[in-house]
Amino acid sequence: DEIFLSLDAQRSFFLTLRIIFCFSVVLHLISLFFLCKHSPPTQVVWRNYMLNVQIWIIALDVYIELLLEVVPLFPAPAGYFTGVLCRIGVPAQVAALYASILQDAQISNKLLNLVFHRNACFIRM
Repeated sequence: DEIFLSLDAQRSFFLTLRIIFCFSVVLHLISLFFLCKHSPPTQVVWRNYMLNVQIWIIALDVYIELLLEVVPLFPAPAGYFTGVLCRIGVPAQVAALYASILQDAQISNKLLNLVFHRNACFIRM
């Protein structure tokens, strides 16, 4: 079976992704505002942890949605990139490698922060 994504389908797919991205950005900004302005002073460690997580999520969201613009090819487990990085000449393998490195760094950062936060809570008790 041939896999073909028409130009209209691709445009509607990107429009949907951009609408979701706009809602995501608004929600990220709201969460950053509440984390910075309305966190109680007793929760400084937790607030810093959540700010760190939020910043990593924003970075990954911008990288995948704006810089890569992944187009999946269903039903095949494949896809291609049409984002800014591909337009300026970055090879797809390098762009995908950086996306996976960013995701791995995000997960590692979350786990390390969780461990350090948990240990800090136990030390204070």
